[in-house]
Amino acid sequence: MTLRPLLPLGLLVLVGLVATGVCVLGFWRATRTRTNLVAWSARLVMVWALVVVGAQPSTATSVPIGVAGSNVDVLLVVDRTGSMAALDWDGDKPRLDGVRHDVQALVAALPGVRWSVIAWDSQVVRTLPFTTDSKAVTSWAVSLRQEITYYSGGSQIDRPLDKITQVLANEAQRRPQALQYLVVMSDGESTTGGPMVAYRGLRDHVAGGLVLGYGTNQGGQMRSYDGSADPDPNAAWITDAEGNPAVSRIDEQVLTRVASDLDVRYVHRTGKDTSALLAWAKGVDKVTKTEPGRTVEVFMAQTWPAAALLALAVVTEVALAVPRRTKPGRGRWRWWKAKTGPAGGS
Repeated sequence: MTLRPLLPLGLLVLVGLVATGVCVLGFWRATRTRTNLVAWSARLVMVWALVVVGAQPSTATSVPIGVAGSNVDVLLVVDRTGSMAALDWDGDKPRLDGVRHDVQALVAALPGVRWSVIAWDSQVVRTLPFTTDSKAVTSWAVSLRQEITYYSGGSQIDRPLDKITQVLANEAQRRPQALQYLVVMSDGESTTGGPMVAYRGLRDHVAGGLVLGYGTNQGGQMRSYDGSADPDPNAAWITDAEGNPAVSRIDEQVLTRVASDLDVRYVHRTGKDTSALLAWAKGVDKVTKTEPGRTVEVFMAQTWPAAALLALAVVTEVALAVPRRTKPGRGRWRWWKAKTGPAGGS
């Protein structure tokens, strides 16, 4: 039990003592009848009942707030270079449609985990910090677009490696108890010609993950993109060095090498079947642990006994006052009689 006074406690006590003195003085100055004794006693009860109500005696209860979070972090690393616009996913749809579809499927299969996104093209950008807001992740996926063709700088699957390492290291320091998972989504195509840096150095930083490959061996052509909100479905084709429509093909050798470096599963994503994704998500869920949510102290005022006494005292005061005010020949009744008088009086 604790006090949470509506006014300074000292002021409440002082008011109570002064009012008590008035009640005692009133009793001694009034005619010492049983009625007066009861009336002044009821008034004294009113005074201290009000003091108690003003002091707000309360009990504290710890109440959990928010949603308990998961200690699983999933970092999505998404290739948005021009080749991811090739029209060979689920028939003749852009590979990025497959990425959008799969991100939403993973988010739905892993409620409560923390998600973050790194996207890369000619630049590497962390587009979404870790969050448990699944709507934010799916909204990002829906708005995902390929890089602007004019600024394209080629593709290399190890381009985001430094950023991935930085993010995982920072999160490991902030949340050492967290289990970190890495999901790489790419077609594996490398056009810069440089040697690929291995992902093996990340193996000790992740608890698991996936490498998802998009595209086909036959390949697909790509529409150019100018950065508009609604990509033009009839935009010009991206061309090769000879000026012909370029064809992008998946490089599963690179993708399987990344999966081997990370010691995770590689899955070739050619359509909407999500059975492999759901099977992986089910395995992640088995090691998911929840952390206790935050709690706050909620104070419940325990003033009802004092309020009941106050109500009883008020009823007593009214019960004593009514007959005293309506007794014939006294108070306003006597005033009424004096005004009316006998008929014909002058």
